[in-house]
Amino acid sequence: MKFSNHLFISYARIDNERTEPKDPGWVDRFHDALKAFLGTGIGEKPVIWRDPELRGNELLAEEIAEQLPKTALLVSILSPRYVESKWCLTEIQEFCKIAESQGGLVIDNKMRIIRVMLMPEDEKIREKLPGRLKEQLGYPFYTEREGGKFVRLDPRFGDESRAAFNQKVNFLADDLAEIINKLEELESPEAKAKPAEPEGPPKPVIYLAECSWDRGDDREKLRGELRATGYTVLPEQGTRLPQMEADYAAEVKRLLDRCNLSIHVIGANGGAILNGPGRFDVVQLQNDIAARKECLSRLIWLPATTSAQPEQQNFIEALRSKAELQRGADLVEDNIEGLKNTLRITLKKLEEPPLKKTEEATREIPIIYLVCLDADRPATIPLRRFLKAQGLDVQLPLFEGDAAAVRQSHEDLLTKSDAVLVFYGAGNEAWKRTTDADLQKSKSYRRGVPLAIFTYLAPPLTGHKKDCIDMGEEGLIVGLETFAEAALQPLIDAVKRA
Repeated sequence: MKFSNHLFISYARIDNERTEPKDPGWVDRFHDALKAFLGTGIGEKPVIWRDPELRGNELLAEEIAEQLPKTALLVSILSPRYVESKWCLTEIQEFCKIAESQGGLVIDNKMRIIRVMLMPEDEKIREKLPGRLKEQLGYPFYTEREGGKFVRLDPRFGDESRAAFNQKVNFLADDLAEIINKLEELESPEAKAKPAEPEGPPKPVIYLAECSWDRGDDREKLRGELRATGYTVLPEQGTRLPQMEADYAAEVKRLLDRCNLSIHVIGANGGAILNGPGRFDVVQLQNDIAARKECLSRLIWLPATTSAQPEQQNFIEALRSKAELQRGADLVEDNIEGLKNTLRITLKKLEEPPLKKTEEATREIPIIYLVCLDADRPATIPLRRFLKAQGLDVQLPLFEGDAAAVRQSHEDLLTKSDAVLVFYGAGNEAWKRTTDADLQKSKSYRRGVPLAIFTYLAPPLTGHKKDCIDMGEEGLIVGLETFAEAALQPLIDAVKRA
């Protein structure tokens, strides 16, 4: 690597004060931990420059002039004292100038300046930061407690804080190693001589929604594991989303347009509140926006069963009961390992290659998937006979077997069918709503291939069925009184178009 220093730690001296004479300060501990974790990521002993004593005008200028051009990355430890120090801000400004002259401050969409935050920053602190550093979300080295109190992650505070501190340093080191390795890759003779060839189809891009503070560590674990296995996770670590609600919603929509999957982590606490007339909770708003996206697969992880906050409890209950909030999503009420298992299955489906045109051509008979309850099977016979006479292949769900086999059969039929006909007879309103939500999810793993969905209303007449008629539900075929062949013509036309 052309840089002799892997990184430079910029900090205010007061943030490294010792509490006991022989006890290292916070920055000392951070330096030692980062050096150990970073070495594993880059495969060599990292060179970290830090100026423990220099804080004078001329000496600092000379040292900066000598060391910064040799430095790949700058880690800025932000605190109230840091942004009040003209020397700390000078270090950032000088590094930005030098980095731009060496090929750019941003490498592969990642900045070469990384912010470590010792406490939540307010607008006053952020405005003092130079240039694009204002946009970064950074790495919080603090935790929120009940009552809105924030406590710095410090190994001196006991085993729990030590474990959280080391975990945060590990996450940071992984991201730093990724940028350093990328810099080395770009400098290699092979990279300069020949562009890299893609290895197979691209992996799905994942949107990892912002969550409440009580699930922040779980969210970072997911991010780290996904990135370690080669997935692009948005928003990028360190990216700050807008705080005005209209700008926030627009940016979330833009990011979701790039994604194949979104993951929503729901905690016992509400999320941050955006600026604007709506006073939107970011967790709820992101879910609402993603639920309206076509062809987006989603996972909603709900490890918290209850909340002491009335508004958050209402949101949790709505996620469990309202189809419009679950649209396109699997609701996972399990521990983090259960979520990871569901995530692996979902990613596997998204990574399956789409059906080749030659394979499509070999299937001449269109398939209609007739979704119904086992109790409705006899009542569907006239309908099945008529559709078969029209040259259509009618497939029923798998009614027997273990849950995994039944689910797999259901998803296979949704993937390969040209249309779905929901036979709404013996099922109740809850069954119909659950079925509708499940069919919305099918759009995601069909890789953008449209699926025609119809509902056949069969006896007995219920209040919900009448409501479907009165509200003019799309794709409704009414067969409550008698079997009418003419009413099925829209379904047959849709299948032929497909």
